[in-house]
Amino acid sequence: MLIWIVFIAIQLGLVIGIGIYFFIRRYQSYSRLEQEFIDSQKEEMPEDAPWAAKVESDDQRDRELFERLHHTIVERQLFLDPNFSRDTFMELGLLNRNKAARLLKLYAGTNLSGYINALRLEYAEKLIQEHPELQIKVVALESGFSNVRTFYRLFWEKNGVTPSEYKEKL
Repeated sequence: MLIWIVFIAIQLGLVIGIGIYFFIRRYQSYSRLEQEFIDSQKEEMPEDAPWAAKVESDDQRDRELFERLHHTIVERQLFLDPNFSRDTFMELGLLNRNKAARLLKLYAGTNLSGYINALRLEYAEKLIQEHPELQIKVVALESGFSNVRTFYRLFWEKNGVTPSEYKEKL
């Protein structure tokens, strides 16, 4: 009986040790990938861009990371995907959940839903201005909203008028 207990303890120790080893490797891999992402983005950015300077602190590095993520989301119009999620955002910047939430709160002043919805509303306003012939439902769907009622509510909260009233004022 004692031999089995020792055997199980050794096996458990090995499993825990292997788990810790792979956890550390994965963390190092994410850190390396995050740095590669930052470096690759620097090569694509003009030298006079605010993020072209050397990173001197974690705050500057975080700001640069957020600016790159924001640029990628806007440039590729990823916010128009109704299925854009926290997981998508985290994968895009190779971030963990806590860092993603902290960056959004610090630099966007809101959570992921608020940030994405703000980009969608800005796009919707532009669509209404450039294509007043579009129905409001089409504008909502084209802007990435999967629910028209949510679009109306958020539009009214931001602008103080419904999308239809906004359209009439043009």
